[in-house]
Amino acid sequence: MIILDQINPEDVIKKISNFIIDNLKKAKKQGCVLGLSGGIDSAVIAYITKLAFQNTNYTLRLFGLPDNNHSKLIANSLNLNLENIDVNQISENLQLDFTSNIQKGNAKATLRSLILANEALKNNSLILGTGNRDEFYLGYFTKRGDGQVDLQPLLSLTKRMVLEIARYLNIPSEIIDKPPSADLWDGQTDEKELGFSYDDAELIINGFNQGFSEEEIGKITNLDLKKINRVKSLHESTKHKRQLPPFPELIERKNGIDICNKALVIGRFQMVHFGHVDLFNQIKEHKNIKKIIVGIGTGPSDSIKYLFSFKEVKGFLKPVLDELNIDYELIEIPDINDTIRYSDYVSSLIKEIDNKTMIVTGEPLTIKCFDYKYPILIPEKRIDIDSTRIRKLINENKPFWHLIHHSCKCLDYEKRIKDFLLNITLKIS
Repeated sequence: MIILDQINPEDVIKKISNFIIDNLKKAKKQGCVLGLSGGIDSAVIAYITKLAFQNTNYTLRLFGLPDNNHSKLIANSLNLNLENIDVNQISENLQLDFTSNIQKGNAKATLRSLILANEALKNNSLILGTGNRDEFYLGYFTKRGDGQVDLQPLLSLTKRMVLEIARYLNIPSEIIDKPPSADLWDGQTDEKELGFSYDDAELIINGFNQGFSEEEIGKITNLDLKKINRVKSLHESTKHKRQLPPFPELIERKNGIDICNKALVIGRFQMVHFGHVDLFNQIKEHKNIKKIIVGIGTGPSDSIKYLFSFKEVKGFLKPVLDELNIDYELIEIPDINDTIRYSDYVSSLIKEIDNKTMIVTGEPLTIKCFDYKYPILIPEKRIDIDSTRIRKLINENKPFWHLIHHSCKCLDYEKRIKDFLLNITLKIS
């Protein structure tokens, strides 16, 4: 199963409202400016911000970029003034040589950003972004256009969730039902340009975030492998949009692994093989490490990823860590499948994490979650063993116990694995 997150619209609206107000207070600004496209994302932001500004002195200024009937409908329904600026005319006046719709669209998006930045500066305001989680993952935004904002209130929400909030807010059906489009050229729609719908994108993105391969996602969703690979390709090729520009480290800093006295390892550990044993030995080889913290990911028991409970996994790991003769702690980490918030979420559960804690992982997704904040130790793969290979051996009735630590023999381990794999096979067939 690929799990899709669920929301309570009322709670989300309250949190977004508080988020906007809190950031205005911190920045000592007088309000916000918003480019209103007439689409669902900017409509939801406009509605929530209007609610947030009730009984305050903050102001919300709406700009029709582009000027269209839907942006007017949203402004009128909120009883707010809409200031229209003809981006198309400005773009034509620049007399730039466009050879494609993409170039023309990027230029318009950059002009919108310039206009909003100028208006925000004049009015001591923050620029509200309208990007959602699907668009951010896919890099489906203009780096020097709608990526240039001060706040991104919707960035934790998928398009499906944004639509759910829109219905809760009673946003006009014309806005909710229209095909998503940035209106950067005639006939442009998000789905045509991307090659898949936002519903498909959410399934595929969640599948990747939950550790499924392209083939597994295809079997679970019945989606074409080309779409799945397209999502992966867009995510990888737009990495630069989600990061600070690269720069050379010219000053040596002593805030890395060498000063760390704790190590945090996060994993599901549904079996403990000798690759894991070597991983813990590599951590101990760092002489300053006095404690190992193991965050054990847990989730629904109907998945091969969570076949064994937190208590059972603790039983697997304790003998391994006892053999190391080092202080350790085992902590449950219920998975939330949200890479944007994951680092802060783990920090809230493990109070000991600080700037002297190194994160030990070779998983690209985990590295992405933590490397902006904590030193990362990527262990050597000195023993070539992985859980997928062992499960395959179990399923084929081939010898495997020589690869697994003796702690796993305390349960009817082999039967549990085989029964689950058999049930999966029966469901697929």
